[in-house]
Amino acid sequence: MIFAGIDIGSTTTETVLLDEKQRIVASSWALTGIGLEAAADETLQQCLTKSGHRQEEIGYCVSTGYLNGIRCYFTGDTDATRECAAVQCELAVVPVGGEFTMNVEEAAALVREMCPAIAIPVHYGSIVGDSEAGRRFAKGVESFTRVLLKLDE
Repeated sequence: MIFAGIDIGSTTTETVLLDEKQRIVASSWALTGIGLEAAADETLQQCLTKSGHRQEEIGYCVSTGYLNGIRCYFTGDTDATRECAAVQCELAVVPVGGEFTMNVEEAAALVREMCPAIAIPVHYGSIVGDSEAGRRFAKGVESFTRVLLKLDE
């Protein structure tokens, strides 16, 4: 399994592939231009060619930056910080499990401060965080932020 990271910026798009030991196996960049998806696809294909891997081998793909004009922000495994709160985005992915990350209340407060159109809670209902954490998070954010929960909820 390999991991892909794609950052779609307003001027350039960068892609990196990592192996299971988190070593960079390929990287590429291209001018973004007006074709955001095309730039992302171009850099991903270049990385796959350079590394000799196939797209089917990608276990996870994380994209940041602009996608169809949407700014996405994945906080990663973190606490609520001033830097996180300062991010302006339309889509925020935040952990709510509370073990080594924000808990439900902290994540909801962060999202209320960030004001994204959509928020997706993660890191709950399996190894950490109880199965109701997503619903409690949804109740804790403002009504103007739409919360997308796991498919089984």
